[in-house]
Amino acid sequence: SFEVIAKQAFESAMLANRLEDQSIAFEQLAKSAGVASDDVLEAMQKMTRGTITRIDLMKTASQASLLGIGFTEMPRLLEIARASAVATGQDMTFMFESIVTGIGRGSPLILDNLGIMVKLGTAYEKYAELLGKSVDELSDSEKKQAILNETLIAGEDIIKNVGTAIDGMTNTEGVEALKVAFVELRTEFG
Repeated sequence: SFEVIAKQAFESAMLANRLEDQSIAFEQLAKSAGVASDDVLEAMQKMTRGTITRIDLMKTASQASLLGIGFTEMPRLLEIARASAVATGQDMTFMFESIVTGIGRGSPLILDNLGIMVKLGTAYEKYAELLGKSVDELSDSEKKQAILNETLIAGEDIIKNVGTAIDGMTNTEGVEALKVAFVELRTEFG
């Protein structure tokens, strides 16, 4: 019916507008970080195997940037999110958002969603020692870096144990990629 077609066309237009707005913000944040937004987005899309929309990738990467997490870390964090998603049966978008939020907020409880156990005190002590400082001397950005370092170490174990370095996709990822492809098509239509 005309009503259904009109609704679909409107939703597609909204998706296209969101993509354009998010692309502008993402490009500016990447530029200010000294990286090419296209390169970062391409690396992230490759890592997700098409299971997260461009809008969601840029939104979460932008949030990470605002929380002090570098764009260069995004593909590795996505690989950890993918391994955790495969291991837990969770949605990869949720896992990527969780890892970014957990690191950015310094929240071991959020990182626990991914199966990552980080003890803040231990993370801070290790990083402070590396820098030749006391824990009390660490800045907020250094504390985030300490959490990021421990997350990357713990994530490496998850990746190794789950074995997501293989080229193939899981059945669930295949379905997710199909859903994402449909959303991307609707966005392009808009």
